[in-house]
Amino acid sequence: MMALALVASACGTKKAASPGSTGTVDTNGGIVYSLDQEPTNFNVLTSDGNEFDMQALIGRMWPTVFNVDANAKPFLDTTLMDSVTLTSTSPQVVVYQINHKAVWQDGVPFNADDFVYNWQAQSGLPQYTDVGGVAFDAASNAGYRQIKEITYSPDKYTVTATYATPFADWRSLFGPILPAHIMSKIGWNKGLLAANVNKDTMISAGPFMFSAYTAGKDFILKRNPTYWGTPSNLATVDFRFITDSSQIEPALANNEINASYPQPQLDLVNQLKTVPNVKLDERPGLAYEHLDFNQSNPFLADVNLRKAIAMAIDRNDLIAKTVGQFATGIVPDNNHIYVPGQPEYRDNSAGPVTGTVTGTATASATPAASPGPYDKANVDAAKALLTSNGYTIAGTPPVLKNKAGKAVTLRIASTQGNKLRNSEEAYVINALAPLGITVTEKDTTGLGKTLSSGDFDMIIFAWIDTPYPSGNDPIFQTQVKDKTGTVTAGGQNYDAYSDPAVDALIRQADVELDHNKQAELYNQVDALLWKDMATLPLFQKPTLLVYQTKYKNMVNNITNVGPSFNMDQWALTK
Repeated sequence: MMALALVASACGTKKAASPGSTGTVDTNGGIVYSLDQEPTNFNVLTSDGNEFDMQALIGRMWPTVFNVDANAKPFLDTTLMDSVTLTSTSPQVVVYQINHKAVWQDGVPFNADDFVYNWQAQSGLPQYTDVGGVAFDAASNAGYRQIKEITYSPDKYTVTATYATPFADWRSLFGPILPAHIMSKIGWNKGLLAANVNKDTMISAGPFMFSAYTAGKDFILKRNPTYWGTPSNLATVDFRFITDSSQIEPALANNEINASYPQPQLDLVNQLKTVPNVKLDERPGLAYEHLDFNQSNPFLADVNLRKAIAMAIDRNDLIAKTVGQFATGIVPDNNHIYVPGQPEYRDNSAGPVTGTVTGTATASATPAASPGPYDKANVDAAKALLTSNGYTIAGTPPVLKNKAGKAVTLRIASTQGNKLRNSEEAYVINALAPLGITVTEKDTTGLGKTLSSGDFDMIIFAWIDTPYPSGNDPIFQTQVKDKTGTVTAGGQNYDAYSDPAVDALIRQADVELDHNKQAELYNQVDALLWKDMATLPLFQKPTLLVYQTKYKNMVNNITNVGPSFNMDQWALTK
């Protein structure tokens, strides 16, 4: 997390660690790096394009004002910006001084036009619309909706953002920044659907630029000759789509790929350890695996059923049978906002603590939270909760019926080909059988599309956090759509969850500039999420970067930006 700072330009440009960098760099070299999902919408800032793998593709192609290093610390990109200064806190005013050399690859200057367009597209304000007059679809409008206006100097290289209300995480904004002169023509919402991706739509202002995209195969970047900063070490980066995790080890062993950032699982980790001349960098991440409940499903709309499902799942046992077989120190995650190891983390699984006034929180100290009933499976308690709320459980095997006499049947989904997720799904299916709930597996090859369309009952995936807690806002805010069905708020709330008290606390947290008080407010949000059983956090996910040792300067970044944050520094040695 970040404390309030007045001038950020003193941060300077971060350089990645360079472990064992020996030998001559091959400036004509390339790398093949596998991804486990192929995007369907290449605008990562939309509700259906908001996937982790998209960040890898565009991380060093579209500019970001403040990036995040491998230790989850924000830093200013001083190749892009001369300075960024918080000049006032009442009202909050941030002044951006753009490097006059900054330019899009087609020669159009990177300037205030890009700031204004990206603000409008993510503001949620109805007066700003996409091509065709439809509302902009933004994955999140946190922070952008607080901006009152953006003004700029005549040359458009000094940009001033004035806020209507304070926003503590102001450094999380304006990254990535999409090219205004392109997106305003092709459309923010649909302009970068897979069928529209080409050299004319994927325009860069970073060290890499678009080279080629072959649907179902790969997405290739090449060195951007118009980039004004230090040229990238690699000439090309080929992102290869490998959706079946069992194929990563043979692809690496056969030199079909050179690196990967897979979701670690026992068989894969053990197999990768046998591949010669390969380095494995495993560490806990800012990500947590979770089981989501689509509350638009009539069965899952009942909080008692959701809580009973959570009670039936032994998360410690799930960990022991999955990630615990190759990673140590993994425990059940009892917080939706922070992960174990972060100083703000608190176990709120018992729900709101005595003395907390939800919806009108004062951010004053509250009594210590206590664990809830979800750390260990308690099938008897789950059955008692259900039967006391009108459900019946009868037969052999048992069948659960609701008050209306309907048998409870549900689907569970995850990403197809992911062996770890397949194991988690099987565990959940078996755990719910004693309750009489029939669960069938239905996996997806397009996670973003499945989530944004709501075509699931229960689904297992991971949220990958940023250092900014406000990044969680659109997950738990009430989702709002305009008359055309375009999402204008709560862009990552795929579960049809809504609690006015949560909305109120989030609004308070967003404007709270005191870090400790902000953390207290978000912990109160978390306690309400447990009370509502909005979603069941499972465990903090370990992360794994694997790459051939002939490559240098590759670092496992545990945040949502992933290892590609310093892709321009990756190097192939001769």
